[in-house]
Amino acid sequence: MFEPPDKRGGQAHATFRSVRHTCPPNDSAKRKGKEMLWFILVLLGVGLIIGAIARLVVPGPDPIGLFGTWLLGVAGSLVGGFLGYVLFGADLDDGPVQAAGFLGSIAGAVILLVVYRAVNRDRITH
Repeated sequence: MFEPPDKRGGQAHATFRSVRHTCPPNDSAKRKGKEMLWFILVLLGVGLIIGAIARLVVPGPDPIGLFGTWLLGVAGSLVGGFLGYVLFGADLDDGPVQAAGFLGSIAGAVILLVVYRAVNRDRITH
């Protein structure tokens, strides 16, 4: 960092200081990394639970496996969140965990599961 020159005996002198000691430590990057890790872990857990509930609500065979159940829950959560936003105008300002969010996620997963069965009807029954 450059400091302005001072006057000593009529001459201008410039001094330089190290920038390393003047910058505060960057903790926000570490915090964002931890938040992202928690988001991914919650996404895995909640997606699996939502997908399992949707498979329990809609009776019948679903040969989609554990990964498919997780994907169904995550996609259903996105569909449910979108439908909730469109129908009710709700958004993230209401908080990340809401009863309506879980119900909307289950409803979205059920809708996706019914659509999946309608599209793959021949493959599921044989």
